[in-house]
Amino acid sequence: MIQSDVGWRDFRLVDHAQYLAVFNPVFRRADDKVPDVAHGVHHEIMYAKCPVYIYQDKKHDPQDNVAKYFVEPRSMGQAPKETYNERYDSPTAIFEAIEKDG
Repeated sequence: MIQSDVGWRDFRLVDHAQYLAVFNPVFRRADDKVPDVAHGVHHEIMYAKCPVYIYQDKKHDPQDNVAKYFVEPRSMGQAPKETYNERYDSPTAIFEAIEKDG
């Protein structure tokens, strides 16, 4: 029951957020052959109705699996959700961008 409550609380927090800062959505453990984006984090990114600022440490995501959240515009442009996601090189860069935007 606690696991369910934590998930619902996270979605409520995302609902009220003006910005969502995501740090290392892919976190490679020693036993991971091909690390991927954590399921809960993936759902929060897709659920967010606000700008999503993402920082991914390359050593935890050598295959760059987090890149699936950043697609190049196609003939019809980007889907509305894709325009919310921005990638940053450091946590500091995220906070600077939020401060500038806010």
